[in-house]
Amino acid sequence: MSFGAKWPRDLCILFKRTKASGALFVRHIEQDELIVSAFRGDRALDRASQELVAGFAIEKPPGTHQQLIAQAKDWANAVGAGWSVMPDCGCKVTGTAWEGTVTAVFEIHTPVLGRLIETDTATVRFEIDSSLTTPGDPAEYWKSTSGAIKWQTSATGGQCTGGASGTVPIGLGSDLNPMAGLRLEVDGSGVVRFSASIGPWPEQYSPRIKYTCKNEPPGGMGLMPLIAATEWWGHDPANAFVSYDGTLSGTYKTALGGGTMEWRWDFRLVP
Repeated sequence: MSFGAKWPRDLCILFKRTKASGALFVRHIEQDELIVSAFRGDRALDRASQELVAGFAIEKPPGTHQQLIAQAKDWANAVGAGWSVMPDCGCKVTGTAWEGTVTAVFEIHTPVLGRLIETDTATVRFEIDSSLTTPGDPAEYWKSTSGAIKWQTSATGGQCTGGASGTVPIGLGSDLNPMAGLRLEVDGSGVVRFSASIGPWPEQYSPRIKYTCKNEPPGGMGLMPLIAATEWWGHDPANAFVSYDGTLSGTYKTALGGGTMEWRWDFRLVP
């Protein structure tokens, strides 16, 4: 049933996610009772059950069980060390970069600021970061290489009001490292999990918003930083994984700074 409506690459990823190694996959092909039954052609029905099915007939698939086992061994050997790399299927390069978007929305309600909403929309491209590859580490590392973050904020209905917007190019952060990174690794159950890291914006693009306040001297509350600016991608590690079709997407919402922060992201492997 789990094989239905799937292309070969989808099945490949399914096999690699459900079995932790090529050897375990081959053992499954050799010993699984449903596979053995399939080659008998009896649909796992005993003689009494077969007699209850109108028009029942033994229907064997093409080929033999031993041929399937040999094919499974050939494929597992071809994948080799790539078994721990997702979504590589040992056949061809499926993509050289992740491209997509991350949207972050921070909202808080206070007597001073009223309804404050901050929004960041980041368009990002990640490429392999070979500088972080070390012997014995099965993880893949990717770094942000291009993109931009568009931000905007507004405060309405409170003692202080204001708003602004801007754009930040995604390059090196103020710490001289890429502004974002991804780490992908297969866990013990064969699921590819990821973690995302973000760095500080370059100082020249660090947003500061000036609010005008009632009953305050000129200048109001002065310059205030955006919370969303330093938290533009967060995720729940328990639900951060690469899907069967090679997409990396999800949502996460949490309390932050007395308000709420919500993230949405959607990435795909591209040539």
